Parts: sequence; C-alpha cells; structure tokens
Amino acid sequence: MLSCTRGTSVDCVRLMKAAKVPGEDSPTNTASAIAGIARNPTTNPKGLFRLAATKKAYTTALSKAPASWLIGLVYTAGGFDAPGYIAFDASGNSWTGNNFAPSGTSGVGAGVTVLSPTGRPILGSPIVGGGIQGVGWGGAVAPNGNVWIANYGGNSMSLIGPDGTVISPSGGYTQGGSQGLSKPQGTAVGVDGTVWIANFGNNSVTRYANGDPDQALSVTSGITKPFSVVVDDDNKTWVGNGAESPNGASIAKLNPDGTPVAGSPFTASGLRSPQGIAVDSAGNVWAANQFSNAVVQLKPNGKAASGSPYRHGVLFGSWGLAIDGKDRIWVGGFEGATITALCGADESACPPGKKTGDLLSPSKGFTSAAMQRFTSVAIDPSGNVWGAHNYSTSSPVADFVGGNGLFEIIGAAAPVNTPIRGAVKQPESAQLLRAQKR
Repeated sequence: MLSCTRGTSVDCVRLMKAAKVPGEDSPTNTASAIAGIARNPTTNPKGLFRLAATKKAYTTALSKAPASWLIGLVYTAGGFDAPGYIAFDASGNSWTGNNFAPSGTSGVGAGVTVLSPTGRPILGSPIVGGGIQGVGWGGAVAPNGNVWIANYGGNSMSLIGPDGTVISPSGGYTQGGSQGLSKPQGTAVGVDGTVWIANFGNNSVTRYANGDPDQALSVTSGITKPFSVVVDDDNKTWVGNGAESPNGASIAKLNPDGTPVAGSPFTASGLRSPQGIAVDSAGNVWAANQFSNAVVQLKPNGKAASGSPYRHGVLFGSWGLAIDGKDRIWVGGFEGATITALCGADESACPPGKKTGDLLSPSKGFTSAAMQRFTSVAIDPSGNVWGAHNYSTSSPVADFVGGNGLFEIIGAAAPVNTPIRGAVKQPESAQLLRAQKR
C-alpha cells in the first residue's frame, strides 16, 4: 500500500492490478485493495511482493515473496489450555472448552473460554463449575442461546446460559439413556433444540429431545466409535464413526427419532477416522480424516460424490472442518499445524479454473510460525477463520503440552450465519444482497 500512498499514480494502478482477484472487479482504492488481499490471500503474492519492494519503510523486510498474504492473530487470554472445539453464538462470540485445566483451577480441562468478536475474554472466562470437566470436542449453541458442553473427562454434559451463568448441576447432567454418557465428544443441536451427543466411549449417540436430559435416549444401531455429529436442514443427524482408527470408518445418518435411515451407516473411499464433519448449503456432508490425506464428500443420500475423495498431501492428519458462506471447505491440520482451503461443491464461488476439491490455499496450506496443532476450525459472521491451538508444536505430541489459544485468519472466508443449525448459511444481510443482485 505504501507504494501507492507514498509513490506515484502509476504505483497505485499497479497495486489495483496486483490486488485484483480473478473473476472479480478491480479494486478502486487502497482500502478495497487491502480488503481484497485479506479475503484472497493467495492472489498474486509475487506481484504484490515486487510492488512492496519499491517503497521500503520497515526493516527487516521479507527477502522473498510469501506463499500468501495471510493476516493472522493469536488470542491467548481467557484461560486457554488445549482448546478443543469452537462454537459461535448469535453475537459472534466464540465458546471454547479446554482439554486441560487453566491456571488457577482444579481438575482436568475445568474451564470454558468465551471471546468477543474482537478476541477479548468475556463473561468471566474461564467459566467453571456445572460439571465442566475435561471438555473435548463437544460444544453447541441452542436456539435459546444456551451453550451445551460435552465433558469427555467427566462423562457428563454441562449447560451455560448466554450470559455465562452455569445452569447444569455441580456434577453436570449425567443422563445418557440406556447406554449412559461415556467420553462424550461431538455435540450438535437441531432447529427444535434437540441435542445429539457422540459417545466415543461406548459406541452410542445420546439424544436429548427438545434439550431435556430427562428424555435421554441411547442410539446404538450403526454407531461405532462416534466422534463428530451434525444436524442437516431436514433435521437428520449425521455421525462420524471410527474415530482414532485407520480402518472401519463410516458415517451414519439418523432420523429425528434416532432410528437409522435406509443404508446407514455409509462407507466411502478416503474415510479413515473422520473427525470433523459439516453440511453445506446443498445438503452435502463433508468429512476431514485424521488417517488419510483426503476430504470426503457424501451426497445427501449418503453416496460418495463424483470425484470424492479429494486427496492432497497437506490434508494428512486433518481434524476440524468448516464450511463458509460460499460453500468453500476449510480444514484444520493437527499433524501439520496448517489451515487448508478447498473449492466446495459450488464451483462458481471459486477462482476460474478451480474445480470441486481443488486447493484454494497454497500447496502446504496457510502456514505461520505462530500456528500450533489445530483441532477445530470455525467461520464467524464476519468471514474470519478461527482455529483451535489444541497442542503445542514446540514438543512431541506424547508430552501432552496444550496449545495456547485461538488463531484467527482475518477476512479470508465468506461470512456465515451463527450459531450453525442445519446446513451452513450466509448471514441474512448477505442473502438479501444476493437476492437483490439477481
């Protein structure tokens, strides 16, 4: 930008050309140019680097062009210690449970951290009590704003009000149906408030009808080592089976009453320990896999989509998966400590020439020396990409050194409506704008 503001009109023209995203209009001022670079950090990195070198204002400058112009921030305040899963509420606040105990608390993973959209700890974070104990992958926001937290270490569920008030009893809710709660992980809430919980420890899914623990029901048919769970727009629940195992993975689909749909569970090439799953606007289910270098796409009927699995070396050891408002796929890498973007089912939302499953990020993903091992990734209502630093990269995984907080990539994704219930959708303002353009 300095080449334009401190240089000549020719330099400004060069900036606008270098910042232009293929298939989009050219920026008309420096503000739109910088915003465009943030939204599309892989656009013309070499051209922008050459332009930046014409006016040197800071030292030490980069010696070569980066793979992308990623703008990233790390948030560590609020009691983080191995954050696991990120869920956004209607105000864009992030709710994250910690695997380990934050400083000043007792127990294992005894806190939930809430950050404002600007990354400031709020609501007295870390929130403790109500049975919060060893939170793993489970967190979801209900229609009334309450937040459900799955306690892997406590075999229970905790409930927190939107103002941070703990609602659940001191030991959490332990109702789990006939099978009980056992190492609960992935958690999802449907449009009717029904809560679905993946019990990694006993091959079952627990259903709280209308969010009532006293109506707990155990689902076991077609469920094996469940880890992640998501509800689609038809109020059907999808469950990732076979976590932590390189073989025997599948994805189950359940009716609202918990019975399996015909053909469930579904298998597909590339499914090897599916960790994060999500539903796009067309009802396709996408899964990140810990033990394969692939992302898998299932059609709404459970069959693998043509072209799936989408294999890239950078995807090995993947964990979290999120879908943005233009159906593009974002994957958090635990093994490689990277965040990777793929073209989704809507190829019109991708740069010209990109097909479903193609990389939109550099071949090694979006990387930064500040990144740690990611589990969850999530998109906020402003289009920022957030990743949970679950484990540190400064020591072997076997040392169990928790990650330091959340990493945010500024503006690189299309905004989504939060909290997510059913398929991913754009915020209402974006939907209205698209309708007006039509």
